[in-house]
Amino acid sequence: MNRLGLKISCLLVAMLIWFQVAGNSDLEQTVSLPIKVAGLAEGLTTMGSENLPARVRVRLTGSKRDLLAHQYFNKDIGQVTVNLSGLSDTTLSYRLSRADIRTKMVNPEIVGVRNITITTDHEVSRMIPVSLVTEG
Repeated sequence: MNRLGLKISCLLVAMLIWFQVAGNSDLEQTVSLPIKVAGLAEGLTTMGSENLPARVRVRLTGSKRDLLAHQYFNKDIGQVTVNLSGLSDTTLSYRLSRADIRTKMVNPEIVGVRNITITTDHEVSRMIPVSLVTEG
């Protein structure tokens, strides 16, 4: 067992190279991406929208390393953006498409539910006087 340190370091370098090559291979996987609402006019909210899901299932193709980091370490790999610009307070049915997916992965495709119902309403805020009473 001459040069045990050299043999161990060669083994570690070989494992590192193998992980690098295996991690860069492409993989197709279905992941869950969050929905973000954009373009909502000032004073409107989607808080009353009970049927608006928080996440949507999307099939993506990307590096195995990025997909594993998303799955196990919650690394952000994208989102589904719903653009509601020019919308007044109403209920509408919105069809999710490939154009709504914002990600660096390739070939994104919505899986499952494509139609979502979005309800918008006016935000109401009121000023309430508060008086502070301290003791001591």
